Amino acid sequence: KKCVLEIKGLFEEEWIKEVIQIITDLGYLENVIFIAFDIQNLYIVRKLLPDQPAQFLTGEWSEELLRILGENKFALDIHFSQMNKERVDLLHANGIEVNCWTVDDKETAEKLLEMGYFVRCLDNLSTGKMENIAPFMNNDNFEFIKGDIRSLEDCKNAVNGIDYVLHQAAW
Repeated sequence: KKCVLEIKGLFEEEWIKEVIQIITDLGYLENVIFIAFDIQNLYIVRKLLPDQPAQFLTGEWSEELLRILGENKFALDIHFSQMNKERVDLLHANGIEVNCWTVDDKETAEKLLEMGYFVRCLDNLSTGKMENIAPFMNNDNFEFIKGDIRSLEDCKNAVNGIDYVLHQAAW
């Protein structure tokens, strides 16, 4: 399993070194992906760990992103509303991994499926309705697991074979 570690706010290089050392001492660095909204944090990670997975978090698309991501070997973690099939294809053609965040409605799932993403949904349907996901049930890139976020076994089943989790449940 991977640990996606978000560096929140602007960190000084010494702080990032300390975090890296703690993770290294735990023997887990090869399982960590660093993510940050502040790209300066990722520049520091890249300087210290040239081959470490790192993703730039952003809510805005810009043409300059392609250059920045490519030059620094960063993946992109962007708000779903900023993506479309053309942008995903452009990023993939340039060897850039794309992740989307904030997926919490039928229209969003539909959009991600249209872009070719695999979507797995874990829901106990306590507030949702099966009719909201029924249109996706025959899509090979969609899987529904009826379960509860409060159940460790349900969560383990839901993340099995999944690279990234977009958590929308509250409890």
